[in-house]
Amino acid sequence: MKREEFEQMYAAEDRLWWYQSLRDRVVALLDLDARPASGELRILDAGCGTGGMSARLQPYGTVVGIDLAPFAVAVCRDRRGLADTAVASITALPFPEASFDLAVSLDVISDAGTGNDAHALAELSRVLRPGGRLCLNLPAFRWLAGEHDVAVETKRRYTRSEVLALLAQAGFIPERLTYWNTLLLPAVAAARGLSRLRGLDATTARSDVSVPAAPINGTLRAITQLEGRLLRRTDLPIGSSLLCVARRA
Repeated sequence: MKREEFEQMYAAEDRLWWYQSLRDRVVALLDLDARPASGELRILDAGCGTGGMSARLQPYGTVVGIDLAPFAVAVCRDRRGLADTAVASITALPFPEASFDLAVSLDVISDAGTGNDAHALAELSRVLRPGGRLCLNLPAFRWLAGEHDVAVETKRRYTRSEVLALLAQAGFIPERLTYWNTLLLPAVAAARGLSRLRGLDATTARSDVSVPAAPINGTLRAITQLEGRLLRRTDLPIGSSLLCVARRA
């Protein structure tokens, strides 16, 4: 991913409704707030980007981040103070077996830079202890691909059945697997369709990562908070992303 996209991510990720909502979903599905704040968990953020999720996870344990992009890792260390962050590939994790209690990987195994998503999941399984948990967020449905995918180098989009097959192959037992960003799916689909009509030139493509005007950002945040209440009760049948929690066998 281009350096300017990482700069844009860092500038937006603490305020943009989508990042805020994703982190809420991760914490809720893992039920982390129900745990005592003892710091006992050892957590891997695999593909940490500029560190927003790592920072959110710090109250729950010791967080180790890796990313393939040296610039993103530098941002984590220098701007966020996340010292335990390293340049590494999710397909060759530099950790011994059974090193972590929890691994989080958000929109990473779908990237062109990952290469082999099955290999990445096998590596995540290797570094998790038996019974350790994995949380993934993934882009859903190939028909939602557009300019954003080109800009951030998304290579793969998934259906629920495809994710289940990948998890089983890597030895994971799914606990929750749900689509989300359901209520906003018509708007996302329309925007991505328009971007395809404009053309998908990698040299000029720009991602969706920018903070809209405060009233719009607040409204979108409120919509996803409403959806979050639905997700406490049930899995959703469609959406622009897939979120899963699975346990290593």
